[in-house]
Amino acid sequence: MDRIRKSWIYKKLISIKTAIFLLCVLSFFYSIGTIFSQNSEYAEEGGFALWIVRTFHLLDIYTHHASPFLYIAILFWISLFLCTMDRWMVLRKNRRKIGFTLFSLKTFKGSPGYREVRMQGNNDPGPVLKNLGFSIRKQKEDMLEAEMGFSATWLSWIYHAALVFCILGFFTTYLFSFESEVTIWPGEPQTIATVSDQTRWHRLMNLLIGNKAAWKAPEEKTFRIGLAEFITEYTYEYKLDFTEENRWWKMDRIRAVFAERDKPLRFKIDNPSYYPKDWKSRLQIYDGDRLKMEKVIEVNDPLRYQGLALYQAAYDQRLHIRIPSTGEMLTVDAGKEFSIPGVKEKIRLEGAVKTGSLFTMDGQVQKIVPFVPVSLIPEPEDGAKQKEDQGKVKETAQPLEKLVLHEPLTVKGQTLIFEGLDEATTLSIRHDPGLPLLWVSSFLFMGVLTLRTWGRWYRIRMVREADTVFFVIQGQGILAREERLARETEEAFQRIG
Repeated sequence: MDRIRKSWIYKKLISIKTAIFLLCVLSFFYSIGTIFSQNSEYAEEGGFALWIVRTFHLLDIYTHHASPFLYIAILFWISLFLCTMDRWMVLRKNRRKIGFTLFSLKTFKGSPGYREVRMQGNNDPGPVLKNLGFSIRKQKEDMLEAEMGFSATWLSWIYHAALVFCILGFFTTYLFSFESEVTIWPGEPQTIATVSDQTRWHRLMNLLIGNKAAWKAPEEKTFRIGLAEFITEYTYEYKLDFTEENRWWKMDRIRAVFAERDKPLRFKIDNPSYYPKDWKSRLQIYDGDRLKMEKVIEVNDPLRYQGLALYQAAYDQRLHIRIPSTGEMLTVDAGKEFSIPGVKEKIRLEGAVKTGSLFTMDGQVQKIVPFVPVSLIPEPEDGAKQKEDQGKVKETAQPLEKLVLHEPLTVKGQTLIFEGLDEATTLSIRHDPGLPLLWVSSFLFMGVLTLRTWGRWYRIRMVREADTVFFVIQGQGILAREERLARETEEAFQRIG
């Protein structure tokens, strides 16, 4: 090990100059990533310098396997890891070793923490220091070293080690994370795999071994999940009701909240249409045919299971519309167009079906009868059809009455009846094994760095020669006051001397 530590490449890797240089290079790549939005679709716009952008992968500079950024980041991690381990070995080796002399101590003469105190007899300075709050770390004959507060040396080592694990978490996420989507309809459970062939690690291994066989997730790495219920909640869009006066500073709203405290706040419905409050999915996980667990998820409250996080991402709706004259039952997706017999024009469902619960301002919850606005799309003339194909004509839809559940709607003499509604949930499936490591290490890094920066840490080095005690107190941290502590220590020695 000593031979490795003496090698030229090892010394270069643990050099602070190397770390600063690599940080500067990484900062350069961060600047490029800020200028060039990381989206390959921008390349479709063309440009005279497109070959430079593609050659150096400037639109995916952080993720492309040929990008220099990844290799610089790996080299920086190796340098940081070796620096941390080397420092740990030095601290461990010198934890009981006195590393100063009377001569080196006197070089601090003139600094705020340096003092020379007369002390008669054989009084031991150790108890005095302990009464002041110091902990003796090293002691040998007439030489002593003590500390007060959290050790700045070890705090520095801890936040460097935390940064090592932070970067390790980044690479774990880069190599092993994956993301996918699944849409689940009621009564149609889906099989989800906890592993994927879309991770960079899997693709890299296939590239190295030349494996081109079709991949299938092992059965023990899969589970079945179903949708028991999709829940939609709405409210009205409320607005603060205040008397607006024509003043240039426009302080009426602030005055209504803070100044007129004797008057209750008033609200009004700014928009009578429904405003989405929440979307929820009641998910069920099966072990074979047995229900294993159930959880209601909503936005930012996912279901976590076997290393996966299943987030509420979107939803789909499917309407069942009956034509009484023909007995035909149509199945139409929300927001889509459809045709009915006897009507040349197409009918379009305008947006999502409003269903679920309505929460009012007085705390009541009302059940919404499902409905959806409907429009009639006129059939374009021949010339207009040609222009529409070229994207130069705006569509003019004719609004109709709302299509309400179990209520007939007549369109051009043809009757429609909204018979039923199916709702599906779309889940965003994410697997990120580096996330726990990132959470712990990043919080540890920021916490220790804050403590190291704002805390107080003192170290006293002391040598006694005859009847004189020479000591110097060094402090680190914004709140450290080494001159005041040196004065208190000097006064304590004088009292026993």
